[in-house]
Amino acid sequence: MTETKYFASCPIHLEQLLINELKEFEINDIKEERGGASFTTSEKEIIRFILRSRISSRVFKQLTDFSISNEKELYEKALEYPWDEVMTPKQTLKIKCVMDRDAQQGFKSGLYLSQLLKDALTDKLREKFGERPSVDIKHPDNLFLLRISQAEDEKYNVNILLDLVGTPLSNRFYRTGHHLAPMRENLAAALVLLTDWDPEKDIFIDSMCGSGTILIEAAMIKEKIAPTYFRLLSTKFHFAFQKQIWFTKNGSLQDFYLSEINKVKKLAKKGLDNLHNHQFFGFDIDQENIDTARNNLKNAKLDNVIKLKRLDSTRLMPPADPPGVIICNTPYGERIGEKKFLEQVMYNYGENLKKNFSGFRAYLLTVQELRKRISLSTSSRVSLKNGNIDCTLVRYDLY
Repeated sequence: MTETKYFASCPIHLEQLLINELKEFEINDIKEERGGASFTTSEKEIIRFILRSRISSRVFKQLTDFSISNEKELYEKALEYPWDEVMTPKQTLKIKCVMDRDAQQGFKSGLYLSQLLKDALTDKLREKFGERPSVDIKHPDNLFLLRISQAEDEKYNVNILLDLVGTPLSNRFYRTGHHLAPMRENLAAALVLLTDWDPEKDIFIDSMCGSGTILIEAAMIKEKIAPTYFRLLSTKFHFAFQKQIWFTKNGSLQDFYLSEINKVKKLAKKGLDNLHNHQFFGFDIDQENIDTARNNLKNAKLDNVIKLKRLDSTRLMPPADPPGVIICNTPYGERIGEKKFLEQVMYNYGENLKKNFSGFRAYLLTVQELRKRISLSTSSRVSLKNGNIDCTLVRYDLY
């Protein structure tokens, strides 16, 4: 069975979770990278992985790799690649460049390198077809990832990869409307996986539920509902229509893809039926957040499973007996509210946990300044990034 090199991206600090996920698919030759992992696997396994990955943001297929000493060589060597096997002049493109620290010292800018690759690609297509494709920054038919890293002998490794998914996998297609501080769905799933929540025994409480994303991801994790389930009801992955010999001209692979989609849908429907309405609870002080969460729950077919209520988290009482996990993504101050006000909220929240949540484990995703206001001893800490904000997931054992 032919195997190919791929790269899966993920939020910073979630690389190990992504690697654990890849190992569950018995994928080998995994190498941790900043913001993702590279690996080798078969065409069928990459389809299975794309359909079921909770942590990945995007999955890229390596097209070619080579070494260069300078910018000019990038254009010359990229020009040799048969770009007509990947796209046509009628399709649009976008190129994203990622360099390691050493490469950043050796080249002018990633934008310039992206321009050189674009010139090589479009010149090649114009040579064959007499016209060049256009760039589309927002919704390209083909997103190319240009990865450059330091090699030996003052050379640099160049990897050119093609995005296979289009809309990022972090978009689960159940979220609607606007929320002031949205959390990506794959980060929400990671938060659940980083807790010690036992889906068979523990209740799950989100005390500042916002748009309900963490609750939805927890319910999907419990019943092993594939994160692409709702996407598959309306939207295809880019690999299904990109001009690629590996998929579009392989009938047996297309049949395999359809059979995997049917498996995902069948297991998702069964999982949704198995969920009961006494395990997941969401609270928020803001009625607009509750309304948004309720709409998202409806889209995720979980509105009869997850209970929502408008309530101040500093006055919250357990909605059911322990054992269980209470989690929240706190406001940080950079985007919502004022620091002084939030410091008092966090102090009151910690006092409420101590007083009323004995027997639970509490997890907070917050920033250092606010974490200091909670007078509880942490039993674990995990550094994470929510967007561009450095935060920490802290655990408190409540006795």
